[in-house]
Amino acid sequence: MMEDRIPKEVDDLIARYVRSVGHLEVVLFLMRYPERAWTAEEISREMRTNVSYAERQLADLQGIVVLIDEVPRKYQYAPTENLNAAVQLMDELYGSHRHLLINSIYAKPADSIRSFADSFRLKKGP
Repeated sequence: MMEDRIPKEVDDLIARYVRSVGHLEVVLFLMRYPERAWTAEEISREMRTNVSYAERQLADLQGIVVLIDEVPRKYQYAPTENLNAAVQLMDELYGSHRHLLINSIYAKPADSIRSFADSFRLKKGP
C-alpha cells in the first residue's frame, strides 16, 4: 500500500457499503464477533449510541451484514469471502491509516447529493 492511497478492494468496499464512519465502525465491530448475532439494541449499547442510529447502520449494511432472525431482529456479520478479505484489510488500515479511510469515505458524494446535483445538469438537445 502506498502511504497516500488505499488498496482498490478497500476503496471498492467503501464505495459500495461504507458511506460514513458509523458504517465503518459497525462493520469492524461485527467483524470481530462473526459467530454472534446482534440486535440493534445490543449494538447501540456496545457502541454507546442510540438504537435508531444502530438500526439505520445495520439496515444500510445489507450485503456485509445479514438479518438472520425477525423477532427480535438480529443481524450477523456474513460477507462473501472477497468482501471479508477487504473488511479485514480495512480493519488493518483503520489502525494504521485511519485518515485515509475517513478521507475515502467522505470524498465520495452521497447518493442523495449526487442525485440532487444531477438534477441540475443541462441535457444536450437531439
